[in-house]
Amino acid sequence: MNALWISIYLASGIGLLYYGGDKLILGATSLAIRKGLSRMTVGLTVVALGTSAPEFFVSLLAVARGSTQISIGNIIGSNIANIALILGISALLTPLASRSRTLRFEMPLVLFASLLAYLLALWSRNLGRIDGLLLFSLFALFLYYCSRNRYEAELMARGTGLTSCLRTDILLILSGLVGLGLGSELFVRGAVQLARQVGVSELVIGLTVVAVGTSLPELAASIIALVRKEMDISVGNILGSNLFNLLFVLGSVATIHPLPCEPQALWVDFPVMIAFTILAFIFLLSRKTLARWEGGTLLFFYVLYLTGMAFRI
Repeated sequence: MNALWISIYLASGIGLLYYGGDKLILGATSLAIRKGLSRMTVGLTVVALGTSAPEFFVSLLAVARGSTQISIGNIIGSNIANIALILGISALLTPLASRSRTLRFEMPLVLFASLLAYLLALWSRNLGRIDGLLLFSLFALFLYYCSRNRYEAELMARGTGLTSCLRTDILLILSGLVGLGLGSELFVRGAVQLARQVGVSELVIGLTVVAVGTSLPELAASIIALVRKEMDISVGNILGSNLFNLLFVLGSVATIHPLPCEPQALWVDFPVMIAFTILAFIFLLSRKTLARWEGGTLLFFYVLYLTGMAFRI
């Protein structure tokens, strides 16, 4: 497969992933509200899962095709990109204020989930089915806690209006699922071929090209939130997405198929993900606001991280 076809696969895959995630969120949200579910419940389930749908579909398909390192690289890389790239860009555009609940609950929970996933992977150099079940169980507990405590859904930055009719909802959901499925197939196929053509590991491709591509819904949600001048939603969107990636996506995929962890992922990428999370936490704790220079710092370190990839080729 030549470079042109690889580019077509990757670009088409990204486009379909974005289209599929957007339509799935719109249709499923409208259907859920039409059936009487509260917007809080919808935000915690449908919208949050929708923004993580590209990571889930791509990771699941990568495992099915035997490319487990693309799968785990996608999850780790997406979380790194969410905090360092997307949160960094958002803060550069406008300072991001965070609610006290973000500092009390969301950020510590994301940090805890990151450390837990790392320790589980470090224990046996592998994320097995038991590890996946543990992560997924924590995800279920998180949803239960949120519903019991009337936790406000901050992941609803993409809109939750009702569509014209039930038939439209169903068509949107079906088209979204088709878009996600086809987009995942094209994107993973292009990523695997890119790794072979360039001569880099599938882990590196998963950490970079695949991770950034599947993070597009989070980027869109954050930009929309900034346009609406709802800066705290932008922060909540990123943290919520990282939490879903670690507990739902990683938990689900590891339960279906064990994920072996390469030494580079254990000693470099997992620690980098945790370090970025801690750094963002420190920045937010300082003045409960992510300033422009702090966003620039996150972005600068992300560029350094990507530059370091050159030594792994």
